[in-house]
Amino acid sequence: MEKIGHAKRITKTIIVKKKAPRKAWTNRTTKIVKKFCSNHNKICEFSEKAKLCKETRRKKYNQNKKNNNQPTNENIKCIKCNTEKTANNFYVSPSNKNGRANVCKTCKKEYDKKRNDTWPVLIRAAYRQSINAHGNENGENKISLEECKKLLEEQKYKCKHCRCELTCKQGSVINCSYKRASLDRIDTKKVGYKNNAQWLCVSCNKGKCTMPDEEHKKKFSILFDKIDYLEKLLSDHNIEFEK
Repeated sequence: MEKIGHAKRITKTIIVKKKAPRKAWTNRTTKIVKKFCSNHNKICEFSEKAKLCKETRRKKYNQNKKNNNQPTNENIKCIKCNTEKTANNFYVSPSNKNGRANVCKTCKKEYDKKRNDTWPVLIRAAYRQSINAHGNENGENKISLEECKKLLEEQKYKCKHCRCELTCKQGSVINCSYKRASLDRIDTKKVGYKNNAQWLCVSCNKGKCTMPDEEHKKKFSILFDKIDYLEKLLSDHNIEFEK
C-alpha cells in the first residue's frame, strides 16, 4: 500500500542579492572653494556663499544634535507675523533653546510654497532627480543644469508634444497642476538624459510612460494638422476667428 500524506520537503539554497546601501545625497549645484580658515589656521573647503568651513559646520551640527533640546509647551511669538501662538503651531527644532522653530507653521508653509513655485527651483529639482533616475546608479550620460535651462528656453516654455504653456506651480493633491513642467527621456531604452531629454507637461509625461516618443506624438500631430487646416481655410475666406 502506498503511504498517503505530504511529500518530503526538499531544501534549496537561494542566493538573494542584498540591497546596496543608499548613497548620501550631495548638493552638486553648489561650488566648493578652498580658502584659508582662521579657526584651523590652514586651507579648508568652503561652500561658495558660506562663512564657515565645512569642518566647523559639521562640528556645530553634531553639537546641536547632542544637545537635543526638548520642545516647550509654552506660547511662542512668531518672528514673521509677530503673533503669539500655542506651541503646537510651531515645528520641533532641537537646535533652538526652546526646542521649537521661531516661525509658525502657517508662515513656513506660505514661504515654502512661494519658494517652490519658481522656475529655478523646478529646474534644479528636475536636474537632481535625473542624475540617478531609472536605475542609473552610476550617473552615466548625465545632463548638466545649464543644459536643462537652455532646453526649456529653446522650447519657449511649451510642452514638446501637446504645445501647452508650461507652469512651475506645484498645485495640491486635489487640484494637481497637469501643466507643470517635467523632464522626460526621448528614448526610454537609453540610459541617462544627455542628448536624450525634453520638457513635457505632467499629463503628457504620464500618458507617454514607456511608449515610443513618435507614437505618442502622432496623437497630437493629427489634431494639430486639422487645426492648421481649419485656420488656413478661415483665413483664405477672410473670416475672423480667435486663437
